[in-house]
Amino acid sequence: MAKSKAVEPAKPAESISDLVKVTDVSQVPQYDSPEWPEYVLSQFSPEEVIDGHPKRDGIIRLIYKLVGPIVRSGVRSYQQGQMSKSGERILDTPSVVEWEMVIQPTKLGLQDEWVFSDIAEVYDGNCEAAFVRFALSTCATRAESRVGRKVLRLKASVEEITSVPLEVAYTEKMIDSNQITAISVMAKQMDVNVPAFIAGGKVSYKRIQDIPWNTALKMIDTLSRWKTAGKVPDEFRGHVPA
Repeated sequence: MAKSKAVEPAKPAESISDLVKVTDVSQVPQYDSPEWPEYVLSQFSPEEVIDGHPKRDGIIRLIYKLVGPIVRSGVRSYQQGQMSKSGERILDTPSVVEWEMVIQPTKLGLQDEWVFSDIAEVYDGNCEAAFVRFALSTCATRAESRVGRKVLRLKASVEEITSVPLEVAYTEKMIDSNQITAISVMAKQMDVNVPAFIAGGKVSYKRIQDIPWNTALKMIDTLSRWKTAGKVPDEFRGHVPA
């Protein structure tokens, strides 16, 4: 008569804790350690990262998971960008938002609140046109993401990255026709020697057309301050056009 095989007792059903991957706390690096940023990046899901940059939603999720609850988060101050009247730009001045975030770092074994704040700016030189239309709200999202990734000690977030090429960012754009007109008109009204004026700064320019866009802004601001004060420095007196 053949011997019957012993029947192994049935395994108990797996519990939820068996199914969920539990993080070994002993393997979590210290917040101030060089290993922390790499560990944090490993905790994002693939959908929360683009080209190595974390998204805002993933950043907020991991703040709660790894650092502690967000006690307070919102706009501290803001400046609405001014639309261009010249038609050469979408925004003549950027929208700027200062964001503040208060964290209670209980996950790190601490109780005292941490306060983080930073600013972000949006204009057509650092943001895609589709979002510049909503410059202030886009700027707020960018600022929140910027502050959040600093809480996690990470580099640039998705919201801070732009596909706008540097050559159209107006960092090296040359003086435009409106700025030339503004300088010429103000110089005539104030009896200013334009060639001496544009050659008299830290960088000397022989032609007004060679002045960078940002420098032209500063020159116009200088003329405005002289006009307000009612006084032009002696070395720049005596109107001579550009």
